[in-house]
Amino acid sequence: MNILLDQLPTAVEVGGKMYDIPTDFRTAIRLEMLMTDIQLEDTEKLLQILLLFFPDIALLSDKVEQAMIAIMDFYRCGKETAAQKNIGVNKRTQIYSFEHDAPYIYAAFLEQYGVDLTQEPSLHWWRFKAMFDSLSEKTQFVKIMGYRSMVITNDMSPQQKEFYRRMQKLYAIPVSKTEQEKINELEQVLLNGGDISKLL
Repeated sequence: MNILLDQLPTAVEVGGKMYDIPTDFRTAIRLEMLMTDIQLEDTEKLLQILLLFFPDIALLSDKVEQAMIAIMDFYRCGKETAAQKNIGVNKRTQIYSFEHDAPYIYAAFLEQYGVDLTQEPSLHWWRFKAMFDSLSEKTQFVKIMGYRSMVITNDMSPQQKEFYRRMQKLYAIPVSKTEQEKINELEQVLLNGGDISKLL
């Protein structure tokens, strides 16, 4: 689908039938936040995601897998993932968070596009994503993502290393309480020479 030529989707096909879905960017942001929520069990995540897009979930009781495929296709804006293309994917550092970076994202859209996201009654996710992916390096949000993704190397000057370390610490995405507790517990076991296999 070509965002410039084709009408943006407002429904998805599940089991040969079309279902209207909420297309506003806020719904897709909630989806991404659910996917990265380590405090939720997988079954709870699945249920919450389905309810976001299909409030009358009973209609899809026997089509859950098809419904999830349709949701993820919409979320990816109809694009294939690297896995679908059989391309190797390296685990990367998380460089943004819709929850933590909300003020920076808001300011970036206002600065670059003159769009006040708090006043947009309904901005289609695919439009939002195209604008999000095209934010300029002049915006503070993109600079912050650059700091987070920066690999500090030996060929950098001491001043550069210090600057990027400071920026990465300043703009680090907070670790959730649950994850921090796990990290603290692991540190204690390592310091005391305990068995870490119980924590993994």
